Amino acid sequence: MTTSQRADLACALFATICVTATLYAPQPLLPVLAQQYGLGKATASLAVTMALLPLALAPVGYGMLLESLPACRLARLAIVGLVAGHAGVCLAPSWGWLLGARLLQGLMAPAALTSMMTLVAGRCEPSRLRRVMSMYIATTIMGGFSGRFFAGLLGGLFTWRVPFMVLGVLLVLAFVLLRRLDTEGATGFSRPDFRHVRAALARPDFILAYCMIFCGFFSFTALLNYLPFRLAELAGGVFPTQTGSMYMGYLVGISTSVAAPRIISALGGETRAFLAGLGVIVLALGAFLSTETWVLFSALFPFCAGFFLMQTVGPTFVNTRAKEHRGVVNGLYISFYYAGGTLGSFAPGLVYHSYGWNAFLGLVLTMLLLAAFFAVRLCRTTRA
Repeated sequence: MTTSQRADLACALFATICVTATLYAPQPLLPVLAQQYGLGKATASLAVTMALLPLALAPVGYGMLLESLPACRLARLAIVGLVAGHAGVCLAPSWGWLLGARLLQGLMAPAALTSMMTLVAGRCEPSRLRRVMSMYIATTIMGGFSGRFFAGLLGGLFTWRVPFMVLGVLLVLAFVLLRRLDTEGATGFSRPDFRHVRAALARPDFILAYCMIFCGFFSFTALLNYLPFRLAELAGGVFPTQTGSMYMGYLVGISTSVAAPRIISALGGETRAFLAGLGVIVLALGAFLSTETWVLFSALFPFCAGFFLMQTVGPTFVNTRAKEHRGVVNGLYISFYYAGGTLGSFAPGLVYHSYGWNAFLGLVLTMLLLAAFFAVRLCRTTRA
C-alpha cells in the first residue's frame, strides 16, 4: 500500500469515526434527557432509535446508488446533512425538534457508512481485504466508544448540548479531508437494479449472516442503551461522566477486531468465529444480574469482546464472498445490522419498564440464542 493510499484510508477512517460517534453520542445522556424533558426510559431512548431507524432501510437504496455514484461524493453529501442535524440538536427548543434532527442524522448516516465500507473494501487488494476490513471495524468501534465516552464526559462537565457541538466541528473537518478522495473515477458498475438485492437475499450464506447480525446487534444495543438507566437505579442518581466511563469495555473491541484475522485462522473459519463470539457474549451476560456497579463495569469487557469479534467477521464474510455488486451486499448487511439495533434500542425498554431488569436480560438472552441458531445453520451451509 502506497503512502497516498494510506492517507486516503486514514481520511476515510476518520470520517467513519465521526459518523459512528454521532449515532451513539446520546446514549450516556439518556437519563439526563429523561429528567430534562420528563420522559420515560423507552421515550428517552428514541433519541437513539430515531437515528438508527433509517439505517434499517436506507443502506439498501444507498447501496444501489453506489452502483453508479462515486462513494466519496455520496459520503461528503451525507456529512453535510449530519452537520445540519447537529446544529438542529444544539438549537432544539423542544423534544420533538430534537427527534427530528436525530431523524435527519439517521437518514444521512447510512449513506456515509455504506460509502465508507464500500470505498475501503474496493480500494484494497483481495489478499489484504481481511486486514483492511478489520481496521474499518476497529474504527467503527473507536467511533462508538468516543461518542459514548466523550459525550458522557463533556455532558457532565458542561451541558448535554456541548458533545453535539464538538461532533459538528469534527464532521466539518472530515468533509474537508475527504476532498482528497474526490479524484476517484466512476465506479464502473452498472446502473442501480433491484434484481441485485434479490440475488443477494437469495443466497443462503448471506441471509443467514444477515439474520445472525440482526439478532446480535439487537442484544448489544439493548444492553448498552438501557445500562445507563440501570446504573442510575443502582447509584441513586444520574451521573453522565460515570455512565460514559462504563463504556471503557468498548476499547477491548479494538484489539479484538485487529486480531480477528488471526482468530479466524486459529478457529478454522469465519463461521466458527461467529460461534465463539456468541459464546463469550452469553457467558458475560450472566454477570449483569449483579447489583454491584464494578461487576457490571467488568462484564462489559468480555461482552464487548465477543460482540466485536462477530461484528468484525461479518463484513469480512460477506465481502470475501461478494464477487460483484458489493455496494448492494454491504448495504443489505448494514440494513439488517441496524434493523436489529433499532428494535433493540426501543422494544426491550418496554419489557424493562413493565417487568424489570431480569426480564429485560431474559429477552436479550433469547435473541442471543436465536443468533446462535443462525450461526450454526450458517456453519453447516458453508461446509456443504
